[in-house]
Amino acid sequence: MRYLFLFILFISSCSFAQRSGVSSDTIFHIDSLPANGLLLNKGWKWHAGDNPEWAKPEFNDSKWENIDPMKDIFDLPKVSKQGDIFWLRLPLLVSESASKEALIMTIRQSGASEVFLNGKLIQRIGVLSKDKSQIKAFSPGRDPFSLQMQPNHPQILAVRYAFQPNIFPAVIFCVLTLLSCYFCFQNHNYGKSKN
Repeated sequence: MRYLFLFILFISSCSFAQRSGVSSDTIFHIDSLPANGLLLNKGWKWHAGDNPEWAKPEFNDSKWENIDPMKDIFDLPKVSKQGDIFWLRLPLLVSESASKEALIMTIRQSGASEVFLNGKLIQRIGVLSKDKSQIKAFSPGRDPFSLQMQPNHPQILAVRYAFQPNIFPAVIFCVLTLLSCYFCFQNHNYGKSKN
């Protein structure tokens, strides 16, 4: 029975990979969550433009460029800083053991975003608009939001994103990153010191 389950999991992973243009070796695997959370820093792709189809898991993003959202935004010359919308996508696979507790996600960002899981909007951060004058950047810091992920099933995290135009962020002691995402357990005290 166990082998049948693993075979079905393998077949569903391959099927997902073929539909979305994702190879199984580019899926971000989450087998366990460390005490301080897990940074989603690999496997991201991006594309300029705006199309709601890009949130869907079956969308083929194989022609999109790889991106490291942890880089300083000024080290990403192709990414517009003037309010043009673009998308980021990350294929995920969460193990059974990592999904036993409710998962939360924290995001730090330098713009405004809408976060989608498998094509469904799960979070709005800041104000994102096709009208550039209406975009309002916001970084929630460590304010988490919960999300439901199916174990052992490939999923797509997609982020619709834009920078607020005509704002030059003041950076003094840190690198200003495009986007950093952390997963941790819901009962985890992420960012809180132990006394």
